[in-house]
Amino acid sequence: MINKDSKSKDLAWQFIEFMVGKDVNLQYVQSFGGLPVRTSAADSDYVKDSPVLQAALQAFKQFVPNPNVAGWVQARDTMDTYLEQALNGKLSTKDTLAKMSTEVDSVLKKSR
Repeated sequence: MINKDSKSKDLAWQFIEFMVGKDVNLQYVQSFGGLPVRTSAADSDYVKDSPVLQAALQAFKQFVPNPNVAGWVQARDTMDTYLEQALNGKLSTKDTLAKMSTEVDSVLKKSR
């Protein structure tokens, strides 16, 4: 990300483009065992030879990104708080759903 008030936006973009280039990113992530940011790197020996990275690639098919909805992060965090209380037996299912629904509706209305 580049901060809105950055005085070096062009330089920041050059750095980002450099770091996400296939060869540089692959070399970088190999240094700490991470996943490359480019799908084209999936064909690299580094990714092909790693059972962990192969499992991660298979799991990614199930991932769903956060929606681009105003208030989503706060709504998600609100739901998380109530679900944790329910899972720990601090709230009944009925109370959890009622309170969570009311609060999430409020969060989303404020975000419009």
